Amino acid sequence: MGVTSGAEIDIRDLDTIREEQQIDIYLYFEEDLARESTLEKDIEEYSDVPDFERPFIRLDRFLQFANESDPQFAHRLSDIPLVIEILAYGELFQEGQAGTTPYVKGLMPFLDELELEDVPVTP
Repeated sequence: MGVTSGAEIDIRDLDTIREEQQIDIYLYFEEDLARESTLEKDIEEYSDVPDFERPFIRLDRFLQFANESDPQFAHRLSDIPLVIEILAYGELFQEGQAGTTPYVKGLMPFLDELELEDVPVTP
């Protein structure tokens, strides 16, 4: 699959992996939940919650939302890389689907962890 637990991977590279290998990548916003729960449990627990209100989201949906909200989002990633910590990977079985789907579970950085010191400020 090209990823290992503990690796830190740029979100753009993760998107390339997602497209090339046809896998689902889930991004978590809450560290405790991400580290202490399983993806299967979280999908089940939050099944009645709209995607954008969950403490996690699929990478493709996140990028779609980010690009629609900010047309410069992809360009901004060149200035401020968004690096995802890989927490887990495996196969996911979901009801209504035949077989399993490979997945990667990653943790989004918190805003205070982003390296902003060297980013030029443009008026």
